[in-house]
Amino acid sequence: MFTDFIKYGAVSAKARAMYGKRITEEELVSLAAMTSLRQLAAFLKQHPGWAGIFSRLEDVSPNRGKMELLLKNAVCGKYYQLSRFIGGSDERFYRAWTLSLEIDVALGFVSRLNAGHPEEYAEILPERILSLVKLDAGLLARAKSYGELCAAFAPSPLAGVLAGFAVREGEPVDYTALELALTSYFMKNLYDAVKRNYSGGVMLRLLKNLGVRADTANIVRTLRLRSFLSGAEQLPKFLIPYFYKIKNQTLRELFAAKNGDEIEGALEKTPYSSLYDKRGARYFERYYYEFHYRFYKKILYEGTPSVLTPLAYLELLQTEVRNLTHIIECVRYGLPRQEAEKYLTGLAKNSNE
Repeated sequence: MFTDFIKYGAVSAKARAMYGKRITEEELVSLAAMTSLRQLAAFLKQHPGWAGIFSRLEDVSPNRGKMELLLKNAVCGKYYQLSRFIGGSDERFYRAWTLSLEIDVALGFVSRLNAGHPEEYAEILPERILSLVKLDAGLLARAKSYGELCAAFAPSPLAGVLAGFAVREGEPVDYTALELALTSYFMKNLYDAVKRNYSGGVMLRLLKNLGVRADTANIVRTLRLRSFLSGAEQLPKFLIPYFYKIKNQTLRELFAAKNGDEIEGALEKTPYSSLYDKRGARYFERYYYEFHYRFYKKILYEGTPSVLTPLAYLELLQTEVRNLTHIIECVRYGLPRQEAEKYLTGLAKNSNE
């Protein structure tokens, strides 16, 4: 325990101090009630946790794309701040984690390509992410097709995965299947990084963290796919192939459930029953995010710091970015405050409803 304090004390103190500047629950509610992006940007320019990022937003009429770009770059900026305290095997583990940023870049482009607007992606291409990943930024900024995306990713570890989803010009990319393949590759890299660089209790703790992440993601996938697949035999190809405390059979039962009682019965066999309540499966994604929010917040404030402490902060930061992105979308399209609040993570009333 004393060794952990020596090794991780500084990075844990830094991560907790950074999290102390987060947007509070009361501030989230206030943001959700705003009626213009200019109002929202003015608030963020004054906020201790976001002033440094949003001071770059000089437009009189800020647009959604530029605000979301700043949010994406913020994750990289915070990673850089923490990386000064991370070395050795921990640095190799966190480098494996940054592959998730690269996946976000690829999926962001594919989303716009499928919508018929690939040229828009260059406007919100996160520059700070590009300094952390292995891809040709110039090619990506000019890309207008999936083939050009693959060419830009040729130096990347993701190149082989992306090449497997090549389509003819003008055809849509199977986004769901691609997202699964990239997520599975990411999880494999994290597992491999843990097994290569750690042993004993540290390795077991990291594997537990990854196991919970894979388990809960697979529950969410299974519940979502009930509306899209005709039979459970297709389910495995849509799941992350890593399991911790759930089994394929449990997921098959979830998929085959005919009503809320049967879904609840299947989930009761797992440690993750808090992901769902009796109001209906349409709430499951909210509870998935709430579960992870509580999970990582607990890790961040554990008495003994560990390699997981900065990871917990980065995951909580991504929750904050997701909340802000949701609010920006709602304000942009004039949705009422009650609607904007409904899917915010970390609001007491959302987690206790």
